[in-house]
Amino acid sequence: MKLLKSQKTFIGIQIDSLFLKIVYIKKDNSGFFIYTMKYKKLFDNTIFPSFKTSNITNWEQLNKTALSLDLNSAKVQKAGISLPDPVIKYFIYNFKEIPKKKSEVIEMLTWRVGKEYNLPADNLLVSYEVIIDTPDREKQLFVSVGLKNIINEYVTFFEKLNLDVKLINSAGINQFNLYCKAIDKDNKKDNCVAFFGGDDLGITLFIFSNNKLIFFKIFKKNIETDKNQLTLNIINTIDLFLQQKQNLKLRKIYTGEQIKEKYDINQIKQNYEKTDIIYIDEKKLIEYNLENSELINQAGFFSPAIAAAKSVAMPE
Repeated sequence: MKLLKSQKTFIGIQIDSLFLKIVYIKKDNSGFFIYTMKYKKLFDNTIFPSFKTSNITNWEQLNKTALSLDLNSAKVQKAGISLPDPVIKYFIYNFKEIPKKKSEVIEMLTWRVGKEYNLPADNLLVSYEVIIDTPDREKQLFVSVGLKNIINEYVTFFEKLNLDVKLINSAGINQFNLYCKAIDKDNKKDNCVAFFGGDDLGITLFIFSNNKLIFFKIFKKNIETDKNQLTLNIINTIDLFLQQKQNLKLRKIYTGEQIKEKYDINQIKQNYEKTDIIYIDEKKLIEYNLENSELINQAGFFSPAIAAAKSVAMPE
């Protein structure tokens, strides 16, 4: 008698000013696989991504789009949300010592960010990851900060659709979390490697050295900053970074196939002739059993939503 595999379903949602994208992931005894990817273009002036000001400006139109994607299932589903990059700010902080309790670290970071940027501490949502924590070195933290009232706009909206929102992150971080296993962060102390993520709205830049994140920046594309100007801004930023870190050499640049299609990465390559550019095929990062197999060619387009779904599917 063949035993049936138990399956659980999780949903990843990516939302920005252009699209609402959803990915369904099933988890069984053998692992994860994607079985549905869908998206709809949002009505104009529905979402205005911002750190401080209200983001959802047309709740009715957003609801219509969500319902057209069947996001109001009668069964409660665990959901991971990928928010627009401008909604969350990131910092790299160094400390000689940090408290042992996570709650005390959060309290310390909330106080520091609130004081430095004149933000109300009681309205801050702060989380962090430890980059460096060794006895003989300073503690280095990668800190993410959002405003409760802004993030709760999204949480409230999706919970009204009967979704159990478990994890929230920005598109750039979610995307990196999907690609990171394909990145060789290079453990040589004199080398550094970069990863470019992003979409139609901009690029995220990560730089690593000695297996640690040492630089992060978001580059937004808008009317004033077209593709060529955005690329120039990235080159100037990398140049400034390398001038400040003269002992480091940029050896490799990783990016996804979708970035290759949307931005002129070769222009960056021309400025760093000794740097290898490695394109990561998104289709090789995931298992899938799609009703429409052609959609897998758009895996890069859905990458933050895929990562958001996997984040809630991981064991607790």
